[in-house]
Amino acid sequence: MKNRGQFFTPEKVAQKMISESKKYLKKGLVNVLDPCFGKGIFIKKLLENKNFKTIIYGYEIEKKFYKFTKSKFTYFNKSLNLYNSDYLKETISKKFDFIIINPPYVRHELIKKKYKEHISEYLQKRYKLRINKQCNLYVYFILKSLLELKENGVFTFIVYDAIEYTR
Repeated sequence: MKNRGQFFTPEKVAQKMISESKKYLKKGLVNVLDPCFGKGIFIKKLLENKNFKTIIYGYEIEKKFYKFTKSKFTYFNKSLNLYNSDYLKETISKKFDFIIINPPYVRHELIKKKYKEHISEYLQKRYKLRINKQCNLYVYFILKSLLELKENGVFTFIVYDAIEYTR
């Protein structure tokens, strides 16, 4: 897919999202997922919170962002698990206490038909979900993330404002 719909989260916004979310998280060690970490802004802000113990899992499809984030932060924290892969195609067996995401914003017309079919089939087979194939890409990320959230977990995400006008 040529247009990956990447819009990077400002650090102030990432910090606010984490600070507000922490209020609802259980005390102790928190398993965190960032399904499309891009330049690692959420990861950076999570690691800067010294009184917040986390094991972070992150996925990034873009090799350059994966390499950048891995080189910048893995020396900093041994409980950082980063993968250079397409989160939507990954079978993840664990559930997370906290998922934070700024999903890619790609209109459904711009998603290759084969890719959309593959993701739809995967979600239907794995989670018994039937998805309208006219969903924008961020919908797939949100749905899959919700299914990988622990009961009483916290899911914090940035949503494109068009969702207000969607049926």
